Amino acid sequence: MVRLMKWVAKKDAEAAELPSGCQVAMEACGGAHHAARRLRLLGLDASLIAGHFVTPYRMAGKSGKNEANDAAAICEAAGRPHMRFVPVKTIKQQCQFSVHRLREDYKAERTALINRIRGVLTEFGMSFPRSPEALRRVLANVIEDGSNEPPGIARLMLQRAHLHCIDLELQMKWCEEPVKARVRNDTRAS
Repeated sequence: MVRLMKWVAKKDAEAAELPSGCQVAMEACGGAHHAARRLRLLGLDASLIAGHFVTPYRMAGKSGKNEANDAAAICEAAGRPHMRFVPVKTIKQQCQFSVHRLREDYKAERTALINRIRGVLTEFGMSFPRSPEALRRVLANVIEDGSNEPPGIARLMLQRAHLHCIDLELQMKWCEEPVKARVRNDTRAS
């Protein structure tokens, strides 16, 4: 028996009324892993399907993207004999992934900041290599050197940007610590 429920916190009671072992399929999206874990605690067979596997079964046209058509597409996809389901992540796995994602966001923010700093320095006829290491080597000297062209407000802006870059690197290092600890404690990583 295949049923689909759009997961909402209020649906706990409704889900509890379903027969044990009933398959509940959902499109893998934000909150889907949490919902699947909750449904499994109720004895249901919760399955997640990647969105790109659901899309071919969704009706096209003006009325194609609505809850009823989504539910029908998910049911159709879930009933396919060779459907590849997304494994439901444990809380620990989700935490680990969140740390990785946070680090990548900090890294992207740092890259954008370095590019902005380089752009400002280019406006004053200065340039340096793109790497974070080059920024660390050169920027403090540029800010302190009163003989170069940037005026006071530009120096202040560069100083604040430099401090923000240092903070981003500290945040990235913080994100790396749990990953390193997990690798040290995992026998499969040796």
